[in-house]
Amino acid sequence: MWVGWDICKVVLLGAFLVLSPCLIRAENDQNTELIDTSSDAHVQVGAERQNEPSLERVVFVTNGEWPPFTSKSLPFYGAASQVVTEAFRLVGVRVQFEFYPWARAFHLAKSNIKWIGTMPWMKTDERQQIFLYSDVLMTIEGVFFYLEERGFDWKDWNDLRSLVVGETTGYAYGPDYAAAKEKGIFSTFSSSDDVVKFKRLLNKRIDVVPIAKKVGQFLLHKHFHRADVARVSFHPKPVYREKYHLLLKKTDPRSKPLLAKFNQGLKKLKSTGLYQKIVNPEWVIPDTDESSD
Repeated sequence: MWVGWDICKVVLLGAFLVLSPCLIRAENDQNTELIDTSSDAHVQVGAERQNEPSLERVVFVTNGEWPPFTSKSLPFYGAASQVVTEAFRLVGVRVQFEFYPWARAFHLAKSNIKWIGTMPWMKTDERQQIFLYSDVLMTIEGVFFYLEERGFDWKDWNDLRSLVVGETTGYAYGPDYAAAKEKGIFSTFSSSDDVVKFKRLLNKRIDVVPIAKKVGQFLLHKHFHRADVARVSFHPKPVYREKYHLLLKKTDPRSKPLLAKFNQGLKKLKSTGLYQKIVNPEWVIPDTDESSD
């Protein structure tokens, strides 16, 4: 009995020794099919990688509601947002916007490591201490909106004496406005919501609302009855005509090289007809929401 078992073991061992080289060769043949280490294969892979866009990881930029220039609910997030997206795309960078009230958007971009910057903003001394500025995204004109029934005219800042001006929290209206406010020529009411300011204007709780002309028109027709829209007008004299920028914070080591790439893409975008189509769209005022409060 034990002799028979010994014979079986010898036979099995011999079979293993005969078959194992075949198994090894088969495994190696399979690996050869999966991994082609020839020089032609390296050339092919290299060519494919050269054809792929060189995209950095997503850069996060804070944004806010300022339709039709920026809005979470608009195509491409509004005209200014589309300019930033397209300029970055042309240099192989993806941008992701996250929308907040303006004061919070600014604070997060300044102090939170996730966000590298914010847009669109005018230049101020305070902001220039914290952020690097891109080349100009677009130039936008702001005006005073007022109630027709109360009338309003102004030639200089003294004409605003004793008036209540509705501001947006965290927003700037140019150095001349800031100087007049500092002198106490007028008082202010601040809100993070532009629609709230127009409601107060219609209720005669504030006197004027400084805001970009197209933004004011958009909000009035979007959120108010036609009868209320007809009560509001704007003065043709500009409150400001300011240039708006993308801001990247100075404390982030990526900002300086990233801004150089962005400006390169923006210059390229401005040389094309696409830029003009973005910043000067066939803009249509939205239908008045008859269900508005």
